[in-house]
Amino acid sequence: LPPGRTHPSRPACLPLPARNTSPTTNPRQPELACSDGAMATGRGTLAFLDTLVHASNIRSMGALRVSGVGFGGYRIEEANPVHSEALERSVLSGVNLIDTSPSYGNGGSERLIGSVLEELLNKDKISRENVVVCTKVGYIEGSELETVKDNPPPECLKLSDDSWHCIHPDFIRRQIRGSVSVA
Repeated sequence: LPPGRTHPSRPACLPLPARNTSPTTNPRQPELACSDGAMATGRGTLAFLDTLVHASNIRSMGALRVSGVGFGGYRIEEANPVHSEALERSVLSGVNLIDTSPSYGNGGSERLIGSVLEELLNKDKISRENVVVCTKVGYIEGSELETVKDNPPPECLKLSDDSWHCIHPDFIRRQIRGSVSVA
């Protein structure tokens, strides 16, 4: 791959507990462990937005710069080409903040977003550094619920027969590993 590009099928960032708690390290701030740098960067997000978005529509998210409007993946479906096209057009128009969750469409939202971003990367339309993908953890629904019903994770809350919730650290690590292994 050309310099600055990362392969989309590599695992994304995994928040890990800080390993070094020296006085210069904040133990409350998680480290990001990413394979080959596959993540948004301040330089990459700003460079992307500078060419497509008026400065008044750029927001700061720590060191990252994001578009004032994001793309929400709540009701997108893998099998619907209109949803893929909407995401592609959004990104090419300067939207670089994408929201998803493993529970959206039983994981379909994450798969569709990964597929569209991979296609844009392969066509050299974007760099992985340009786009911020936000996801959530804790909700257990659909096929994931079926896998944990007989052996629920620790500290799991049953919201309804079809929806449970768990923010135990072991379960969060498992959800993150599951999300990045789909790529």
